[in-house]
Amino acid sequence: METANKRGLRTHAAIYQYYATLVGYDVSRLVVLNRLVRAFIKVASAQELLKVAREQVEVAKESLRIATKKVEAGKVSLIQQSKAEVAYSSALVDLETAEVNLKNDKRRLSLQWANPMPDFEEVLFSFYDISVPENFENYLSHLCNQAEVVQSLYNTLDAEATWKLEKANRIPNVNVQVGYKANYEEDNQGMALLVTVPLPFFNRNQGNIGRAYYDMLKTGEQGKQLWLILESKLAISYEEWMLAYQQASKIKSLSLPQATQSLYLAQRGYQEGKLAYLDVLDAQRTLFDIKASYIQALMNYHSKQADIDYLNSQME
Repeated sequence: METANKRGLRTHAAIYQYYATLVGYDVSRLVVLNRLVRAFIKVASAQELLKVAREQVEVAKESLRIATKKVEAGKVSLIQQSKAEVAYSSALVDLETAEVNLKNDKRRLSLQWANPMPDFEEVLFSFYDISVPENFENYLSHLCNQAEVVQSLYNTLDAEATWKLEKANRIPNVNVQVGYKANYEEDNQGMALLVTVPLPFFNRNQGNIGRAYYDMLKTGEQGKQLWLILESKLAISYEEWMLAYQQASKIKSLSLPQATQSLYLAQRGYQEGKLAYLDVLDAQRTLFDIKASYIQALMNYHSKQADIDYLNSQME
């Protein structure tokens, strides 16, 4: 017969191990989902960069056409046509690079479901839809329900139950034997009861108790360290998320309209002979650099939002 509630302690330890394993599945699931979402966002970003590269080719092609007509009419020197040809060639190179990057990003995405070749043409994603993040405290309040934190809690409870079980194992179990005894020669018969209690003089389970105790301390410290790491990751991701939102908003409301207007004015001034072709090239380069920066800021925004969702266990 077991003493010191050994059966109950073993049951508690087994239950905590079971739930820790179940939550471990959720942790793995969230990691896979986070990796998938980030790869998906990368493809969406590459698609937008490809559109910008194609637009850049069309603009450079139109500028080359205008420069060629001016050279044929004798209004500008041949060097301006050469500059336009160089700009057009550079735009074609950028287009090829964007096409290769998109193809490789699609392959990386398809590998998430073990397909080496993409079986889709494009991804559908509201890439340009963003909203201001909520207060940091709102996201921090959900961190206690994060899957890794919950798993760490179950591991701590399991270690504590195991330590208590090892302490209980130092108390010997009571052995009870019941039997029937009969002596027919003396006409004597009846029930016999034997109770034995081992004396723990040489085995007090000190080694297992000490190991379980320090395992419990180790697990507790690992849980505290995990919390600090996740809290730090959440703070860093939130700051980068907010920064990406601010950058994207400023580019959309200020830089992008101004750069678009500058290119329009430069092209118009060049056609009228008021500006040099170098001004057009500079306006083109500025506009498409800003568009690339805008897409990069949006990609950072969505990627950091995915990280926040992972840390809050809200990915679906």
